[in-house]
Amino acid sequence: MTLYKKLNTVLKEKYGRRVQRLSISLGLGCPNRDGTIGTGGCIFCDPTGSGFAAMSPEHSVEEQILSLREKMMRKYRSPLFFIAYFQSFSNTYAPIPVLKSFYDRILPFRDIVALDVSTRPDLVCDEVLELLASYRDEREVFLELGLQSVNSETLRILNRGHTLEEWIDGAERAKQKGLSVIAHMILDLPWDSEQDIVAAAQTLNRVGISGVKCHSLYVVAGTVLAKMVETGDVRLLPPEAYIQRLILFLEHLNPEIVIHRLVSDAPKTGVLQKVDRPKSLLIREIEEEMAKRDTWQGKRCRAIL
Repeated sequence: MTLYKKLNTVLKEKYGRRVQRLSISLGLGCPNRDGTIGTGGCIFCDPTGSGFAAMSPEHSVEEQILSLREKMMRKYRSPLFFIAYFQSFSNTYAPIPVLKSFYDRILPFRDIVALDVSTRPDLVCDEVLELLASYRDEREVFLELGLQSVNSETLRILNRGHTLEEWIDGAERAKQKGLSVIAHMILDLPWDSEQDIVAAAQTLNRVGISGVKCHSLYVVAGTVLAKMVETGDVRLLPPEAYIQRLILFLEHLNPEIVIHRLVSDAPKTGVLQKVDRPKSLLIREIEEEMAKRDTWQGKRCRAIL
């Protein structure tokens, strides 16, 4: 039985071989940090803008691709295709000609089959979406929009700097341009209830997104969240709560939505608190628990009207 719709399986069926992400850093910053929208950024965001797995933006896009590509090929020792993943900070936060100059740099690499751009829902004006859509003849295009929660009060506490309505608007306009929209969700936020988790799945179903990245909440030193935990203002949920909420989320999620990530990677250093299991072990626990419960993605999903 298929427990959930895995990205690796979908890509391998489509391209005939393993497809790996290359995490590329552009160093474009974030309007929620520089005062344009807000200051300080999201309370959980680390100094790299969640780009700890990427190289420094001091290296050109081409240099980053070549270096990461070589590492992947050494690791897997088999033919690979790649996704150019513009990951850290907000990767649509620049004038259109600047963005085009960055995205164009992946085109000479024929083994890069997809362009994957991570950004904020308030940074996807129609001109940006048209630029991204212009690559669809050459590559598959993913647009990752951070959401994290559908609870308005939680979004305020997280200092996201946008509303659920803004996220829905950005996602729906991106879909109209033919882009594959990927939502980012943190499922063990202590301010959210299990009802919020169900509501999140139902919201994503209604919008009709293509995929979702599920994350657990981890605490990085120096962040606002770290201070809140240290002072006792916030008590994180135990790892078991993440497993429970993730399964609940999957049960209510449309089975056609691709799971791009089941469990988040945390930085290797500077983390004060995170799920105390290796990623592979946690994934195995989740899958074993789903099999034990005889449940799967979409089991409790209502028909989309």
